[in-house]
Amino acid sequence: MEATELRILNAGETLHKYGMDHAEEYLLDEALIGTFADLHDVIEEVKAIKLIEDNDNTGVAVGKSGKKLAAAMECLAIAKLTRVFGRKSHNEPLRGEVNFSFTDLYYVDDELAVSRWKIVTDDASEYLLAMEALGIRISAPVIASAVAKAAAFVLDENSTTVVRVEVKTATLDMKGKIKELDDVAEDVIGLATGYLLTNETFVNGCTFAYRKGELGSKHILLELHIVDDVTGVKLKGVHSDAFDGITHHRGVSSRNGNVREKTMANGNYSVVVSYPTYVSQTIPNVGIEAGKIRRITIRLMKV
Repeated sequence: MEATELRILNAGETLHKYGMDHAEEYLLDEALIGTFADLHDVIEEVKAIKLIEDNDNTGVAVGKSGKKLAAAMECLAIAKLTRVFGRKSHNEPLRGEVNFSFTDLYYVDDELAVSRWKIVTDDASEYLLAMEALGIRISAPVIASAVAKAAAFVLDENSTTVVRVEVKTATLDMKGKIKELDDVAEDVIGLATGYLLTNETFVNGCTFAYRKGELGSKHILLELHIVDDVTGVKLKGVHSDAFDGITHHRGVSSRNGNVREKTMANGNYSVVVSYPTYVSQTIPNVGIEAGKIRRITIRLMKV
């Protein structure tokens, strides 16, 4: 894990602890409560990847852990979507049944993890049509992918070849997951800013918690806000790709529909955003200049 990545992880943990220690400040704020929960989950995902990276690559546990991590992450995403459906359809028993955190789906013994994955995928399959009808962004292939990863974990032969491939994959995934952590933390700070007039101490506390150490040296250069064109609903999980002819900057939108870039050089970029069941969109001639934030709202249309 690189030093910069470790600083972001440490700052994210500090921000989350501050939020939990001051939860009474936002008791009825579902958006902030949910974003703090997302921050906790992505922190745990980063730590899980770090454990795989740190493994000495001599044992069979790494391969198994890699497959468990992949299944847990996909089932977590499905569980969150199913909880949204449960809330919208006033199905409280369903919400309770899939109310799992990343810890619940990964940091438990293997048998319990597999049983919880099955609960998540079975419930999502049962309510799939109703979820789609309510506009929940889920599909049969998404569920099938999670089922396949769970099966791969169960059937894992833990060969040395698989272990080495997974350590390499974990290293590559770390950068994307750290960026996701950074985006979610920025979302927390953005939502907390809404309390500036009524509770400036809380806002300053959140900001300070995440801006410790050397993190303040990097500033947001590009901020994308991605929503559904018809409903205005913020879209999570949209892939973005900013390209200046030399380098790519890839991102995935957070719960609040945001993608932020902090490491771009001055130049003219083409930005492409894509998400299943939506029409991909390209925004040409996006000028980036040091010290200035370029904010763009992108409205994606259904296919």
